[in-house]
Amino acid sequence: ELIGNLNSIGSVITKIRKEDLDRIEHALPKGPQSAEFLVDLEKMVQRNGLLLRRIDVPTLGSGADDSGERRSGQPRPIAAPSGAGRANGIKEVTVTLTVAGSYDAFKRFLTELERFTRVVTVKELTFVAPPRPGDPIEFTIRSVIYHQ
Repeated sequence: ELIGNLNSIGSVITKIRKEDLDRIEHALPKGPQSAEFLVDLEKMVQRNGLLLRRIDVPTLGSGADDSGERRSGQPRPIAAPSGAGRANGIKEVTVTLTVAGSYDAFKRFLTELERFTRVVTVKELTFVAPPRPGDPIEFTIRSVIYHQ
């Protein structure tokens, strides 16, 4: 019976198209692939007519442990790795992005981000009113990307 189950699972796996496997790998890659994500994010920002002001991503030796908590005596970075030890093997990387532009441009950007193949969760969204009428609005998004 066990061999029969293995054979049926094997036949299901071989029926998965390469394109579908590639999409799954892009949605939840092996490793953070932060550089690739940042390139895609920058393209989305530009396509939607926004100005990229800042991107914060964790770096090794940033002073944060895997939970994102600061170690004694060290400042907490704006973006910190978190959830590294989850039971399901999925890891998280917090990315903070600041952009400036019109409300409509930002709305288009969020729509594109929502449809992006990489799994992204927006955790927090803030904005600052422009100092003068007609100046761009500054938006900050704290989001999480996931990887294996």
